[in-house]
Amino acid sequence: MVEKKVEVEKKDEVVEPEEEKKEVKKLEFKETVIKDKEEIKFEINDLNIRKYLLSINEKRGRSGYEPLVHVRNLTQLMGGAKDFDVKIDLLVSLIKIRFEATQIMGESIMNLEYWKKTCESMGSLLNELKQKPTYLLKEGLIEEAKEQSSETGTDTKVQTNILSYLELLDMFLTIGLKGEEAKSAMYVQWLKNEVKLLELAEDMLDYYKRAKIIQAQTRISLILLERLHYKHDSLLKLMREKGTVTTKREYYLEENMKKKVETLASFVYEHGNDKQKIRAALYQIYHHCLHGRYYEGRDLFLYSRMNQQHLYDINLQVYYNRALVQLGLAAFQCGEIESVLECLGDMVATARLKELLAQGVSGRKDKSTKQDQEESKKLLPYHMHINVDLIEAEYLISAMLIEVPRVAKHRHCIIEYQNSRHFRKVMQDFERKNVS
Repeated sequence: MVEKKVEVEKKDEVVEPEEEKKEVKKLEFKETVIKDKEEIKFEINDLNIRKYLLSINEKRGRSGYEPLVHVRNLTQLMGGAKDFDVKIDLLVSLIKIRFEATQIMGESIMNLEYWKKTCESMGSLLNELKQKPTYLLKEGLIEEAKEQSSETGTDTKVQTNILSYLELLDMFLTIGLKGEEAKSAMYVQWLKNEVKLLELAEDMLDYYKRAKIIQAQTRISLILLERLHYKHDSLLKLMREKGTVTTKREYYLEENMKKKVETLASFVYEHGNDKQKIRAALYQIYHHCLHGRYYEGRDLFLYSRMNQQHLYDINLQVYYNRALVQLGLAAFQCGEIESVLECLGDMVATARLKELLAQGVSGRKDKSTKQDQEESKKLLPYHMHINVDLIEAEYLISAMLIEVPRVAKHRHCIIEYQNSRHFRKVMQDFERKNVS
């Protein structure tokens, strides 16, 4: 039998230790960072691949552990695995080490190319799992897995929780968007690749449906809702006309997303916990109001009976504020002027509208560095922002339509503008400027 060997071309130039460290930190696959001792010099078959995976596990966490070297070697071993279990072990190890490489190198953000390669590995893993529907990947104890296998008739393999990897990819996508300057070319590239995450989430949702794991389906439904609720149908229509939609999923090709959002939210309402139900309701309210369905959004808002006790999480508070603002904008479209004041009045009057919507940080000078970092973490990516000028304009127009008739009727006496103190302040500032 002819032995297959994966060898690294030797360079004539000697790489200095400092340069070597520099190359590794970039998370790029350079030939110069692969050491001779890490070359694959064995026959590539299932048995040897298993031994190599075991050796990686033994080295993990010890000094000298180089994840980038193992990522490169595991990628080259992919074509040699024949057994189904070996393929799954290989793919899971590859995905796990990709995330470890980001953490070990001290990087808080995964670069775009590395993120795309991780998505491809996840997609390959899910495609392999489709071929064997009874095969499940599950975290837990071996004894529990064997009991579940005997009860459900499935081949449960205790190995990893692939849902956690999907959530990490979702997190790194958000961090990547926030790390780039708005409207820059790199920001657009990150945004274009969001569809890869959506396809991956849909494939994983199908996998957990076959596995009948309700909790995982709920978490994936929330990821999809978070990525879809702020997109307007006109945007998707424009993407279809320009041919920029590359996904094979039907929901991106539908005329509207209302049915998709309702299906995902209904599943969370049925199976989720209180916090998950509130998040799903806020996403659906926002989506209704974004498309001018004020009365549907208002009814859902009242039916959910949300109050400050439920909004104990800062992310929930942000999405609550966004839903409330969008409800006010939808009320303006429907001519419900008094409702506009009720929805927008408190937030516009605080002069902290951007901060409340997680679109900006507070301008306090006494902030510590830690407080500034915490505020920056909760900021939303630029493409999710709501136009603050539009919010203030619609609020002031609504206040004017209610208050000006009262001013005209009682122009000879001083009255208090109880409905809108902010409007009163703006009017007083305007009159002072005219007098001066």
